[in-house]
Amino acid sequence: MWGYMKSAEPTVFTKTTGEGVARVRKSKGKYAFLLESTMNEYTEQRKPCDTMKVGGNLDSKGYGVATPKGSQLSADERRASKAADSSPSAVPSHGSAGDVVS
Repeated sequence: MWGYMKSAEPTVFTKTTGEGVARVRKSKGKYAFLLESTMNEYTEQRKPCDTMKVGGNLDSKGYGVATPKGSQLSADERRASKAADSSPSAVPSHGSAGDVVS
């Protein structure tokens, strides 16, 4: 896959997520764009609602939050994280990488 992507003409790479999504929309099903799952979910729910996720996530990564030692932000983040973990409708506190949009 990398060999094809690297040598393809015109290039399959884009400089921004917006450029990649625009290319998907213009391609009439001939171009797929790899992007982070949260951005994919956001994009596919925005008008004109003409993109979709294909297949499962390629990988899953957690996020870290850094705050100054002793900061009120640390306590606030811990409380929010615990509340989210105990809520059945909460969005997971981690993201997944590598969705395909087409």
